[in-house]
Amino acid sequence: MRMAAIVHTLVALGLAPGTSAPASTPMPARPEILKPASGDATSREIDYSVPGTDTAISGDPGSGGWAPLRFWSTYAVTGVTIGEHNNHPCYLGIDGKDPEHGSDTEDTSTAFLCNGGANIRLEAGFPNNPRYFVRGLSVCLSNSGRVKGVAVVAARLPVGSADVEELVDYESDQSANCATWEPWVYCPNNMVATGVQFGEDNENFTGLGLVCRARI
Repeated sequence: MRMAAIVHTLVALGLAPGTSAPASTPMPARPEILKPASGDATSREIDYSVPGTDTAISGDPGSGGWAPLRFWSTYAVTGVTIGEHNNHPCYLGIDGKDPEHGSDTEDTSTAFLCNGGANIRLEAGFPNNPRYFVRGLSVCLSNSGRVKGVAVVAARLPVGSADVEELVDYESDQSANCATWEPWVYCPNNMVATGVQFGEDNENFTGLGLVCRARI
């Protein structure tokens, strides 16, 4: 049975630095702030003129290799969804929108490893915060190495600025088979996610990473 999605902040969790949630409810580790943002108040577009920067892997690359799922536009990622079909995490969706039009309707890009619809969906994103975009990601693996949880941590992209303000606000969702949260992976300073990489093994997602770009 899937646990309900919960929006987490350090205050809501009541966690001090170096503490952790009860072992009976696995939770992601505390997100990190890499560096205060700095930017140009007259520049603000996502730079798609250069290849994206890939993060490390949260989870396992799997035997099936890696492939990207990304937006081919000025969109940045606002949320990530993992879908399961008969206990197989084989559906990946990313939500995104243009940071310069925060009220725009989000678009979704999807990838499937299997046939059939997803009967369980794990969703982590920021639909209620129009200036929040994904800057970091963590997955939870089952004891068999399948993705059974996903968490994303936010960056705030102010209007009229190239700044990427790193936050510790994050959202996570997990199934009952979530056993171990893997380390967070982060976009470099002043970058946000514009895509997600995925690793797989026998039509099961085993790890996720981000494709990142800067604001210019």
